[in-house]
Amino acid sequence: MMKRRRRSMVSNRSWWNWRRLLLRKKSELEELVKQKLKLEEALRESEEKVAALESSILQLREEAKEVERVILLLNEKAFETVENIDRGVNGIYDEGK
Repeated sequence: MMKRRRRSMVSNRSWWNWRRLLLRKKSELEELVKQKLKLEEALRESEEKVAALESSILQLREEAKEVERVILLLNEKAFETVENIDRGVNGIYDEGK
């Protein structure tokens, strides 16, 4: 009878140890799941920010192209203006000869 009682006490302790271990592991697993969910949310937010930044970059590139076109147009107009002034000055100079 004594042996039986010891065995049941040992197995009972063993069961409680396993239970404690399982509860601890369950708690660790729950914490890991929470961390995973937070990381997934952060990743989603980062992907949204990247998409917004890529869109902004494309828009800025288009605006830069437009600015380049305007600069080229202004340079052409300035060159034409300088040529017209030169022709006018040369015309006046030629008339004076």
